[in-house]
Amino acid sequence: MGGDADEFLRTWCGAVATGCEEGFRTVRRLMNWADQARQATARIKGGNAALAIDALVAHPVLSAMALESTTGLSRDTAERLLVRLKGLGLIREVTGGKRFRLWTAAV
Repeated sequence: MGGDADEFLRTWCGAVATGCEEGFRTVRRLMNWADQARQATARIKGGNAALAIDALVAHPVLSAMALESTTGLSRDTAERLLVRLKGLGLIREVTGGKRFRLWTAAV
């Protein structure tokens, strides 16, 4: 591997800065989504929707099983809640299957 070390370092630092900026934009989009999701689910009784929103912020792609283990919800409740959040347009299913589905925030 040859070449100018200063140029390599400049290029590398630029790539790191670009990656950090994109990461911050992603975090801001996710936090804005969480605020909108909390408003959209304010009428849902109990705290399960808030638990799911918090779980999706912490793990932007998750399964019903991961939601269950992260929040302590039952599997049935986790699955019903994910379908309800999808119906509200807050999340989307990304695997396209009927089983072992993965969900993500619709940011």
